[in-house]
Amino acid sequence: MTMKIAAIFSWAVVCFLASGASQAAPKYYPRTVPQADAKQSHVEGYSRLKISVSLNDAKVDSDVIVGNVSVCSDTACYRPEMPNKRIGLYNTGNGKAELIYEVLVPVDEIKSIHFDEVAGAKVVVGDMNLSSALKLDSKTALGGEILVLLKKKQGGSRTIYYPESSAIGSYHPAVTSVYYNPAFAATVKLKMGVEWNIAGRALAAPQVFLVNVHDVGDLYPMVYIYPEIVLMGRSSIRANLLRNAPGFSAPDGQNSTAEPARQSVKKTGEIRFGEGEGEKTSQEGSAATSASAGVADCVASINQYLPAIAASMATTGAVYFRKCETVPPYVHIAIGNNADGRVMTGIAYDLMNSTSGLLALQPIETLAAGTQIAINGFTWVGDRGISPGTGLAKGFVQRDSQVLGTNREGGGLSGAPGLNQLAVLTQPKSLPKWKESVNGPLWTNGVDGVQTPYSVVSSSTSVIKNGVCSNESQLARWSAFGATPDNRVIFVSSTSRGVTSAAELCEVFRALGANHAIRLDGSSAAGMTIDGKRLNPLMDIDFSIYGESRYVAYGLGMAFIAGAAPVTPIVGDRVATPRNPCKVDPTKCQ
Repeated sequence: MTMKIAAIFSWAVVCFLASGASQAAPKYYPRTVPQADAKQSHVEGYSRLKISVSLNDAKVDSDVIVGNVSVCSDTACYRPEMPNKRIGLYNTGNGKAELIYEVLVPVDEIKSIHFDEVAGAKVVVGDMNLSSALKLDSKTALGGEILVLLKKKQGGSRTIYYPESSAIGSYHPAVTSVYYNPAFAATVKLKMGVEWNIAGRALAAPQVFLVNVHDVGDLYPMVYIYPEIVLMGRSSIRANLLRNAPGFSAPDGQNSTAEPARQSVKKTGEIRFGEGEGEKTSQEGSAATSASAGVADCVASINQYLPAIAASMATTGAVYFRKCETVPPYVHIAIGNNADGRVMTGIAYDLMNSTSGLLALQPIETLAAGTQIAINGFTWVGDRGISPGTGLAKGFVQRDSQVLGTNREGGGLSGAPGLNQLAVLTQPKSLPKWKESVNGPLWTNGVDGVQTPYSVVSSSTSVIKNGVCSNESQLARWSAFGATPDNRVIFVSSTSRGVTSAAELCEVFRALGANHAIRLDGSSAAGMTIDGKRLNPLMDIDFSIYGESRYVAYGLGMAFIAGAAPVTPIVGDRVATPRNPCKVDPTKCQ
């Protein structure tokens, strides 16, 4: 998205240098920058900056005045257009801090913060070099955050709060920020009734965390805390059973809040509940699967459960198979019966311009509305997917008479032809059709038995073609789609931390009886939902950039069209092994 930001320079006022604060007065006249809207699209060359303050004291105060606030790098200073602001001050005992402002600033490295002198009985003033420089880089995070801890000092007839220490962190407007000051224990209330308790002195310095609580279809919500660091003091997370967890039924006379789970947290990161002491975080536990086993355990489980998969599909036309999530190739698998008249396989998109095929980028959860199964489609040309934007689908993409992509090198409907690509056409009750071509259209409505409704999706990489496996060995998170000669469709997507290759994925599709499958977009774009719930929210550095989901061009899925969709049945629960693939197979992460 393109946005022009006016650069307005104004004279800096003289800063009050409070006793006890590091004195680092601004070197430059602050450049005025605009306030950021949480719903605003990403602006290339700019980054979000959020500044919050907390009181380094057990007491609280109100009606405290903050004047102009500037932040500086080695070459420039920035401040928002804002009048004097009255705030309340409190400590981080609940994981919260008082927001001063959220702005868009040019990509830079912020090293100091300055609270200008302001009149009032209770004021925040002073200057401080940050404990660590905050590098604002839109390629590695959507935004940055500064937490300033304030110390109280009487200054004659007024009370002065001056900056004493600081913490920096990544920031994403769609993710909860949690603030921790080691001087205080914290009880943090999160989404879905989750509570995080952190003892005092659990860290040596203040910390800003990004925390995501997500319903991934388990009995308890999954919690992800970024960055992943070791805690020196006691920490635990408490969660209640989810009412809508597949297969869950509350004990007689009890509701779903009757059996809370509590898990100690020695290291932040991925926390799941109710699966044993060996899985306290994504990094803990012992490997139960040999790295040399490859995908053999996954394939063996598929072969064992094939009768159960067939039986379960009879209830809703679809089934969710979980046995390969904690063993190589670390993937979520869902299978649908395309011959079942109650369901339909197709693509979901948000078209902005039918002439060019321009699409509005959307999270897979949005595109998955009303579906039993959904995965992301192939890649696109356009905005990165950090926030709402637009893109042109690459490859062959079509739904009924609406063409979204004709295998153009630059995406969309015009330009030079792209590489030869394998494409699949799906129709209700009909066997999926597969074809390779450089130029479209591949199929025409009414020709070759093609009738509306139908969907066409393509890829530059085959996982399996005419029963022959790909030898593509590139390791990453991937989504993939395939079909069998008996009209089953197979949806696959890597787990949050899973990495695999097209060659490994082939073994999965072949075990499920597929002769054809294509690899779709991967890395941060890979995503899968069951009944609208995302199974593989983003983690690690991708989480700081995109939040739990990246915006993608379109989705491919299966929907129940014969009335209200029932819950998709689960076959084969996860194997109790560590969820970190590096633990099981270190060669995957070298």
